[in-house]
Amino acid sequence: MNIELGKKIRWLRLQKGMTQEELAAKLNLSSQAVSKWENRVTLPDIQFLPQLSVILGVTIDELFALTDDTHLERIENMIHQEHVISEDNFHYAEQFLKGKLDDEERKSYSLTLLAELHMHRSDEHREYAVHYAKDAIGQVPHSKRNHNALRDAEKGVLFDWNYSNHHKLIAYYVNFVQNHPDYWPAYVWLLNYLIADGRCTEAKEILEKLNQIHASYLYPLYDGLICKEEGNHAQALLLWEQMTN
Repeated sequence: MNIELGKKIRWLRLQKGMTQEELAAKLNLSSQAVSKWENRVTLPDIQFLPQLSVILGVTIDELFALTDDTHLERIENMIHQEHVISEDNFHYAEQFLKGKLDDEERKSYSLTLLAELHMHRSDEHREYAVHYAKDAIGQVPHSKRNHNALRDAEKGVLFDWNYSNHHKLIAYYVNFVQNHPDYWPAYVWLLNYLIADGRCTEAKEILEKLNQIHASYLYPLYDGLICKEEGNHAQALLLWEQMTN
């Protein structure tokens, strides 16, 4: 694979009528770096693949002869192992994954990775937001706006039900369990959001449906959580104690 990549870069460069120096200049690299690629001494870093593909007029797949599954594995590793994903790597991953949405075999996995990729980027931005909000508070300690920015960046508490409730997720999972009534984990997610919002009557109904399709320790556990949310702490403790007997 390494041999083919070096050969391919050289062949495509010559097809474009470019010298090593010209290609290197477009990439803001030395001509020695390009020479090492073409002579199979080193491989280009993944961050150069999107720009290389554009300059040489080919797709990333055509440029870097990796299988689709290898690309997907590399992207998943990047998401889970890299604290910060560079702009080039992010756009490479996004471009590749979007290109696989017409591939029925890989569509589901690609969608999952796209969601995780953008959540990773969201978390990166949240960290920057925390840093800047704290600096802003340091500059203007009595600014409510600055403290609100820190609260939002750190996912802090706001006792405003209209702001903090989970009605969108609840609506989604109500519809989901109607369409997938035998998938019991979805009832658990729905219970979590209903209880968090204090919607205990609805939670009790969902708990009974969950118990019908998946009778387990989850019934007394969530029954206790509902009691706790209703303020009946004694009954909640009794239910949880019974689980350990």
